[in-house]
Amino acid sequence: MPDVIVIGGGLAGLMAARELGDQNVSVTVLEARNRLGGRTWYRPFEATDNWVEMGGTWVIPQWQPCMAREIARYGLPLKRRPSGHRAYGVIAGKRLEVGELVPLADRKDLEQAVERLIALARTLSPEAPLLEPPLDLDVSVAHLVRDWHVSPATQEALQSMVINMFGADWTMVSALSLLGWLASSQCSPEALEMADEFFFAQGTAALVQALADSSGATIRLNAPVAAIEQDGTYVSVRTAFREVLRARAVIVALPLNLWSQIVFAPKLHPDKMAVSRQRHAGQASKVWALVQGLPPQFTASGLGPGLVWVGEQEEWPQGRLLVGFGGAPLTLDLADRGQIEKSIQFFWPEARLVACDGHDWVKDPYALGTWLAYRPGQMTEYGAHLRQAEGRCVFAGSDIAVKWTGWMEGALLSGMSAAKEVQQLLL
Repeated sequence: MPDVIVIGGGLAGLMAARELGDQNVSVTVLEARNRLGGRTWYRPFEATDNWVEMGGTWVIPQWQPCMAREIARYGLPLKRRPSGHRAYGVIAGKRLEVGELVPLADRKDLEQAVERLIALARTLSPEAPLLEPPLDLDVSVAHLVRDWHVSPATQEALQSMVINMFGADWTMVSALSLLGWLASSQCSPEALEMADEFFFAQGTAALVQALADSSGATIRLNAPVAAIEQDGTYVSVRTAFREVLRARAVIVALPLNLWSQIVFAPKLHPDKMAVSRQRHAGQASKVWALVQGLPPQFTASGLGPGLVWVGEQEEWPQGRLLVGFGGAPLTLDLADRGQIEKSIQFFWPEARLVACDGHDWVKDPYALGTWLAYRPGQMTEYGAHLRQAEGRCVFAGSDIAVKWTGWMEGALLSGMSAAKEVQQLLL
């Protein structure tokens, strides 16, 4: 019998397992999928030998010290996100001149709006911006900006920015999610431009495997969990195949949206169940597209029919490889090539789609959504109990991280915190 069972083999679960293993705690990791990594997934682009990230991709070592330590510990090489792009904004259906995200007449208005966002982000704790945030800011980003009387062009630019960042319309995303992102980024406006981002030269799979290998844990794939029962001394975990494992404690390192899919005895706190059933707002569409007919170093943003941001990542012999993002309510059908091509042509009509690829995380039964985007009011109504342990059951994951929520950094931080919490239970 292991000391601890970790449910979920994503970054949070593997980080918790590694930290416990370093303290000579025996751990078994149960992962529902046939692979580790959770919402990170490095795999070949459709019918090619070129690999791309279906899920989490970018890291910012200057602002993410936990990730920076893991990169150094395992000697993982990074590549810088392509820079020097020819960036275009599309406002009211019109593509602007290169370098313009809004018309020149609206540039000052947009800058002032960003300054106001940064000022509000500074009211959050820099170390744990979403631990006890000011709940008067738990309104939609649209509601927050409404009273600023910004220009229509600025509204459109901010709306597309929020969809790109959170995978949902700005009416569906709490301002606390956006402000928490800014606070995690030291309140730098560069955070809104995705500046200074890096990605793993060997893919996120390199970090996933390094954590797994160094954890010393017993790892079980194809082991979805159906029920968790605790009696005060031990916890019993039943898989969907009716196998029962026991341990002295359990770490649930699953996306928040999955909590309600498991039968807990005793039952979880009603707030945990309610927010899980309601789900968070993150329903991003991330598409990789091999495209011809584009200018070099092409990047564009705007409220398109499915995508709100596209940017060149590499040049292949067959064309330019773009990554694009959209979100609810206009989520893309990732199997519909015509829809994807139309979305790219919104930004550049001459573009021709050669091939495309992506993974629907919203329909994925072991994710039911993309990265965390709190809905307006969710932190106010449910936030107090999201991170609390339930007996010998501790929770982890980027969805409930108090900093860098929704990012890989948040997953690592949450996994570390859960491991410390479990160690106290085992004393």
